[in-house]
Amino acid sequence: MTTGPSTDRIVVTAADKRFWRSLYQFLRSAERKGIERDTPFLCYDLGLGETARSLIERRFPWCKFRSFAFERYPSHVALRRKSYAWKPIILYDICAGFNGLVLWLDCATLFRARSLGDIWDIVESNGVYALAGQSTIAEHCDPLVLEALNVPFETRRRREIVSGVLGFNTSLPVIQRIIATWREHALLEGHIAPRPIPSTRYKNEQDLLSILLYGSLDAGEIEVPHGEIDISFHAPVRWMTSRNKVAPWIPLWADPLVRAYYRLYKAVDQTLWKFYHFRITRLHGYHRSRKEHFSVFVKRASDGKVVGIPAPSWAYYADPFLYSVRHTTWLFVERFSYRSCYGDLCAIALDDDIRPAPPITILPERRHCSFPMVFYHDGGHYMVPETSADRTVEIHESVSFPSRWRLVSLALTDIDAADSVIFEHAGLWWLVTSVRNQAEGSGRFLAIFFSDDFRRGNWQPHPVNAMRLYQGLPYSSGRNAGSVLRRNSRLFRAAQANRNFYGEGLQIMEIEVLTPTEFRERPLVADDPASVLARDFSPHHYCEAADLVAFDVRDRISWFDGMWPVKRVPPALRKALHSV
Repeated sequence: MTTGPSTDRIVVTAADKRFWRSLYQFLRSAERKGIERDTPFLCYDLGLGETARSLIERRFPWCKFRSFAFERYPSHVALRRKSYAWKPIILYDICAGFNGLVLWLDCATLFRARSLGDIWDIVESNGVYALAGQSTIAEHCDPLVLEALNVPFETRRRREIVSGVLGFNTSLPVIQRIIATWREHALLEGHIAPRPIPSTRYKNEQDLLSILLYGSLDAGEIEVPHGEIDISFHAPVRWMTSRNKVAPWIPLWADPLVRAYYRLYKAVDQTLWKFYHFRITRLHGYHRSRKEHFSVFVKRASDGKVVGIPAPSWAYYADPFLYSVRHTTWLFVERFSYRSCYGDLCAIALDDDIRPAPPITILPERRHCSFPMVFYHDGGHYMVPETSADRTVEIHESVSFPSRWRLVSLALTDIDAADSVIFEHAGLWWLVTSVRNQAEGSGRFLAIFFSDDFRRGNWQPHPVNAMRLYQGLPYSSGRNAGSVLRRNSRLFRAAQANRNFYGEGLQIMEIEVLTPTEFRERPLVADDPASVLARDFSPHHYCEAADLVAFDVRDRISWFDGMWPVKRVPPALRKALHSV
């Protein structure tokens, strides 16, 4: 027995005369799938025109219409400004007069599922249903808006949440607050339409909502997103399809042809994206697995015991850093996955017998990270991960050690800097890194910056940067291979030494002079423990803390571009492992 449309949920959309044919196709799609039988539909008339609205109302009597009064709002809300400020205003009006579940869909949407039951369940339980786009907030939000709202850098870097598919449980106070705040921003011209001439590049109304949702997500109030939109993505949600725009002059009888065109277009597009994703992840990962692998080891200086740290299957650990907190030694490493072909960071607790605990993932939302250099200062734990993929050098502070970190300073921006270390010396903070100028196509060179406060930034470049030390050496030789070591008042730097391939070995350099105007270092010739280990084990990276030493070794290379992988284990390391 048919019970009729539900009274505690509603699907909302909007259209003007340019999109009346898209609206027609949207409603026809709902009718074909039978969704209108148990779900009310409401359409806001943004200027459909009498003829189009009359036709649609007669054809789809189950869809209710409501006119949007542009004259009641500031001029930047008008359609010609392309601010889309009317969308948060509409949703606020719905929230004020409806205590239930709301699903907003742009009118160029088509339904592919015969039921919205799963979507309504998510909206009811989590408060929000949303889909992620492929771009970041910074890419599509006007810089004037970001500055006006003082949006944190880590928020700007997150993937935007698309505003074309949104579900809200309006009975929840947190949702009411989010929508009300979204509307408040929409009514301020400087927050949603700061430029008199609109730009199709910016999607300010979408990114304003993204910023608000991520704020509530970080506070633990809601959960978002729940999938990816079907735009430039290899595995989007399957219950709907977006951007099925129909020109207003296309006759109604051509709708099947229009749907067939978009279905073919989306199929080809997603096939190409699936192949692209397969190529840059699994295919590249397999190729890389044949010729590159690192293994991490921890050595106890007192008895010479060497323990290998096992990595997950189809992955490896690299760039180890040791760090002790409250009688527990932690091993911070890059975890590179061949499946995804990128690295993330994790922390591993070591017991007294150097047995590793399960890894804890840190900075999970980042694209690619490595070299998790950790240091302590004034009661706080800080980390400088390599984020060259974002062209930044960042300083993060621990919020809940070791799992949660927050960005406290952008040391350097718009720079390709790798393997950065920060340390204090002679009353100043020093940042030593390896920089590459991609425009020049040059190799990496040593770069040094200094500041009186690492949290405040204002890093000054050192004059030695102009000399481009080590730029001509092969395979990134000269870049940091671990943190700066201290021997009483002397400073030592582990530097990569690669004659034949990347990760071949390292050498210890003694920093003889380091002032704001001078820098000089030389290879350490004495039998320092670090130099002995570098000579015997040929590590790619070296770090020490108290009685422990951590290092990694590149144990797989190939002289034939991955076709014939060669296992490479230094004899001294093989002997040390055999004796355990």
